[in-house]
Amino acid sequence: MMDLREKAEKMSEMLKDENIVVTYRPVIKNNVTLDALGVRTGRSTEAVLYYTTAWEFMDDEAIKSMLLDAINKFQVTESDLDFIKNRDWILDHIYVKLISNVNTEFLSVNHLPLYPVMDMFAIFYVRLPEQMIAKKDGITATMNLTSNVLSMNNITLEEAYKAAVSNLEKELTICNITDEIMKSVPPEFQDSIHMADFFLPIWICSNKINIQGAAVMLCPSFAEAVSEYICGDVYVLPSSIHECLIAPASDMDPEEAVAMVREVNATKIDPENKLTDSVYLLHEGSISKIA
Repeated sequence: MMDLREKAEKMSEMLKDENIVVTYRPVIKNNVTLDALGVRTGRSTEAVLYYTTAWEFMDDEAIKSMLLDAINKFQVTESDLDFIKNRDWILDHIYVKLISNVNTEFLSVNHLPLYPVMDMFAIFYVRLPEQMIAKKDGITATMNLTSNVLSMNNITLEEAYKAAVSNLEKELTICNITDEIMKSVPPEFQDSIHMADFFLPIWICSNKINIQGAAVMLCPSFAEAVSEYICGDVYVLPSSIHECLIAPASDMDPEEAVAMVREVNATKIDPENKLTDSVYLLHEGSISKIA
């Protein structure tokens, strides 16, 4: 692996005429610490690019171009952040996401307010206004809300949670996993596939942007929305921090459900996207951990 501290120094030297500073930034994320480079110019906030193995095949000019592209797409000055002092704006744009309650280092380093939910923590974030993103290209930029931001705006933990869940509820989406699989099938072959032969009684639940969407299980309308697809008890399987799966509890034993979640977490999910190995039961409108 390349020496990112050395690479940051070299990039700063190459970009000094453009008043751009690059620093090595190990970032503590959910369940893992990721290596990254931070890039900023003047009094802008820092854009963070996470290291991937693809960087090993890029020369210095390619990495420089990548950093310039990042700072041009997303460059927020301190004056742009005035919205964090606007209580009403925050309550209208706050969202909730779920993380594992075992990741205490991530929580303490980032000074995040915690709302306990079963064996998880809910934390809060806002999506940055689109006008802050110079070249949108489908980018969604978010910012976690610290305890200091909530305190500064006289927002209690309960108030933050209520507003965040209410905002998220407007974006609750549920789709069958078979439909998602079909999206990967070339159009010329779709007509020859009989969906009834491949239908799986598993549905994906998330928000409209499929980012940090597992928290939709917290929405008051979640049980009612799920009942349109599944009658009776339902297993809620946290497949990642971005989505959860639902399936009829009658279709598998609890042990099978737990085994499936653990296998997916161990083999398919990146550590930073893992939520929990637990399985939850939706019974008569209430969700509880069963294993």
